[in-house]
Amino acid sequence: MVRSTRKLVPPAELNAFALNAYPEDNLETAVQKYVIENWVKWAKFKMNGARYMIAEDILYFRDKSLCITKFEGETNDRNRLFWNKLQYPVDPREIDRMSKVKEAAQKVLKHKSEDQWNVPRHSKTHFLNFPRDILDNIFKHALVALPGAVISPNLLATNWKKRYIEPSHKIHVTGQNFEPYYSDDGPRSWPYNPAYFENSHVSFKRKTLRDKRGEYVELQRILRPQIDATLHRTCKVFHEIGSILLYRHNTFHFGMANESTEKSSPSWIGKWAYRPEPSKRGIDKDSISKAIQQLQGKAIVTSIPGWCYYDPFIRFLYHARMRNSTFIKNLQFEGTIKAHQCSRNNCRLQCDDDFITSMKCYIPFINTFCPGLHELTLEVDVDHWGAAPTPARRQVEFNEIFSQLLENEIRELKNVRVLRVVAAKPPRDHYPKADVSIARDTIQWFKERETARVQE
Repeated sequence: MVRSTRKLVPPAELNAFALNAYPEDNLETAVQKYVIENWVKWAKFKMNGARYMIAEDILYFRDKSLCITKFEGETNDRNRLFWNKLQYPVDPREIDRMSKVKEAAQKVLKHKSEDQWNVPRHSKTHFLNFPRDILDNIFKHALVALPGAVISPNLLATNWKKRYIEPSHKIHVTGQNFEPYYSDDGPRSWPYNPAYFENSHVSFKRKTLRDKRGEYVELQRILRPQIDATLHRTCKVFHEIGSILLYRHNTFHFGMANESTEKSSPSWIGKWAYRPEPSKRGIDKDSISKAIQQLQGKAIVTSIPGWCYYDPFIRFLYHARMRNSTFIKNLQFEGTIKAHQCSRNNCRLQCDDDFITSMKCYIPFINTFCPGLHELTLEVDVDHWGAAPTPARRQVEFNEIFSQLLENEIRELKNVRVLRVVAAKPPRDHYPKADVSIARDTIQWFKERETARVQE
């Protein structure tokens, strides 16, 4: 696969790739098919007698990693620099107000077609009066990821300069590794990868250029993000319809929290740097119950416990609120079933939280906030950094620890209809994947429970 680069792909190399992929075609046809199929940038090909070259994509979106220029800085007692958005006071009288002169000018200069589409709300041709199935199909184009794609929300924003992150989401295809989106300026930062952008219905920009051999057409794809939830802000009806589609028809994927300062970073909130304790050690049923009550009561974010504040799943539930989380049907959790004990102060690997500990914490939250959950996927890996010296021994440890969760706490999930357990990709290619066959009985238990419910 040829990645994007300013350098032209050597013709001999491109020809070899093309003929290998399409051995039954002649060279010109093979190159055409290969370049289009793989969208090889800066490669030229012929089609219907015309010459074409694929240029850099136009990404039609707001790059959140490039928006820190309109910020002012704050420094805390540890000499850490934080970015704060500049505050420009706006006179309330200027909000949603239009001068009489401007209003009169708009009436004079409006396009003649405006009377045909700018119809009153009660008109049968008004957009919101379309049949619901038509509205759903339109909204799905902007709110539902393509089949096989899962969404990883990240609400752990920080304005610490070293780790500046705005709320965002990653999209990846099940079974494929995450690779950054490559552009002329190098790889885009997380979360931007090829799957982040929708390329099944693409618009093109065409430009006719000339070189020594004559005219050719430069092609640029115009790509938009698969998910664009900004339309929720259009009006109340858009928000109501869109929220149902966004949460009900997408699969949400979460990794485990991490206690390190790099992953659980401080933020400048108000007049000081804020970083509550992220550790889940010592969490009991009372702590979980109290945290659930705080989320239900819409407590301010700085009042929830640190282990909730820095946990990707619980933080997602906090921002989604009960009104939206009830629509969620598919969840995935990925993590390592740890066999060793460590903390952020003595762990050179900066390990994520233990999968078992986190899932025990999540189960009451799922029962409370996700009553419509249909399918739960557990993507697990053995502990490759524990004391066990061989893969076989690591697998034994994995089975011993994981079986306790499978036979007990996981069966406390009230509404899950389908449980899936799959092996996660190991951190290194030469490590074997976990054998998850120990989960068969529990998977069958969920199937039988659902069958009994249907028969009642």
